[in-house]
Amino acid sequence: MSPETPPTAFCKESDVFYITTEPGVWGVCEESLSGVCWKHALDDDRIVGVTILDFESYWKPRHDELVAELDFHLHIGLENAKALLEGRITDYSIFSNVTVRSRDDRPSSLPSDYSC
Repeated sequence: MSPETPPTAFCKESDVFYITTEPGVWGVCEESLSGVCWKHALDDDRIVGVTILDFESYWKPRHDELVAELDFHLHIGLENAKALLEGRITDYSIFSNVTVRSRDDRPSSLPSDYSC
């Protein structure tokens, strides 16, 4: 994916919405809310992508909850989160505030020796 590629994509057939904050970065995923998978960079754990399963069938009626989740994790503001889900964001500049998570922010379900 090149920087000219929009940061979002939707596959209607599989009902999956993809968000990329940094194209070409390898990472590992962990699920937060049902069907929301956060991709974290291997080198420093920053968020480099989000995969949202059952986007229209499950999340459309829960739009506000999903917008709040995106804002919480990506620090992009509610309006930008809405625009992102509507495909109105065409560049990666809104992701400049995405930061590396503290180890204390990890879900408790991960082993204590978890390391990327």
